[in-house]
Amino acid sequence: MYVLNGKLLKTKDRNDKRVIRKELKTLAKEERKRQQLAVIDVLKNADVVLTTLTGASTRKLDNIAFDLGSRCILSGDHLQLPPTVQSVEAEKKGLGMTLFERIAALDGAEVMAMLTVQYRMHELVMNWSSKELYNNKIEAHSSVAGHMLYDLENVQRNASTEPTLIIIDIAGVVIKVR
Repeated sequence: MYVLNGKLLKTKDRNDKRVIRKELKTLAKEERKRQQLAVIDVLKNADVVLTTLTGASTRKLDNIAFDLGSRCILSGDHLQLPPTVQSVEAEKKGLGMTLFERIAALDGAEVMAMLTVQYRMHELVMNWSSKELYNNKIEAHSSVAGHMLYDLENVQRNASTEPTLIIIDIAGVVIKVR
């Protein structure tokens, strides 16, 4: 295809260009087909398949049976990132509620398990969400609990990188530095 594209750019004759374009179209179609077969092969032989909800509805997963049968394991957080809904009608029909919120409301205790150790942020940053959203059940793993911005490579310790957490009330009432 690379060679043919080069020829297409150099060729002046219309008939030759048409023939090259037709061949490129055929090759592109073949390439797409091979890529799809490669993806299917990878999916069929994978021990674990992770996907977003949108990705789970892709045609690439059609006709692929997993060892879990009709079960599906979802991973997410019903207290994070609600959908942005701009239609009042859609909101009234329930589209303002995430799938995880619906599951939590219907079958929460029976089907949900909470992970309580986080591996991403300093414990002072994490403490707010742990307290406000998760009844103080979240804890920071020791590998990240004391991480500071200035611990990163090429980040110097200074007044901007020293505080762990800065809370600024957008109304200008509260400024906290920790």
